[in-house]
Amino acid sequence: MNNISGIFKNDTLYLSFYGFYDDHARGNAKIYKQKNGNVIWKLMECKGVFYLPEKVLLTRYNANKYKTEIKAIDSLKESRIAIEEQTEIGMDEIPLPFDFSQFQKEQERYDMGEQDEMPYHPISVKGNKELEQTYKSRWDKSLPSQFYRFHTGKKFQLDMNCYYLENTPSLIYRLITSVNKSIIDEVTVFSQVGENSKNWNANSFTISKNLGITVYKNKLHKGKVIKKEVVNRYTIDDDGKFTKH
Repeated sequence: MNNISGIFKNDTLYLSFYGFYDDHARGNAKIYKQKNGNVIWKLMECKGVFYLPEKVLLTRYNANKYKTEIKAIDSLKESRIAIEEQTEIGMDEIPLPFDFSQFQKEQERYDMGEQDEMPYHPISVKGNKELEQTYKSRWDKSLPSQFYRFHTGKKFQLDMNCYYLENTPSLIYRLITSVNKSIIDEVTVFSQVGENSKNWNANSFTISKNLGITVYKNKLHKGKVIKKEVVNRYTIDDDGKFTKH
């Protein structure tokens, strides 16, 4: 099956997919395990027409039980959704200042079922040929999966893009500036390749209101940050260019 791909992060499988019938139909979903052991499928942002459950409990397949309950399948129709074609995707911009560590903590709480909604909503790149071309990596063979947009009040856009390497445990975040879908500049602020994903908090970064970017390497003790070491500082000028200090 070539129309779906995913990456693991903190024991959660994040999926990006596109439709069989329409190249422009695309969406995101995730599969995660709650504290009580339940495995949950949850549909995220979508564009186009899909017939998928919005949120369901996943169970191990049992052929005998399936045969006895086959007549009840029609009841699933109430859980199915068809998302009609939209002219454009709504995008909620993230206000500044921004703390990547806090972002990850909220994502983790959401994955564990401790938080109903995420304040940040990504836009899927996978399956959208225009966005895939726009955000194609100029650094390596990593592939874009989704991005978040910040509210800056500037003439350019500032996005936080998530990349991954095929067949390799990886999670890479890059800040990218652009105007009219044309890339101005980019910088990698978080990279974890082939490492234990549970140590995501060993690295972090912040963005201030005046677009000052600080990248940290964190010292951990029992999974908690006890010391931050600044490894890089950047600013963004009015033309959308990153300057390292």
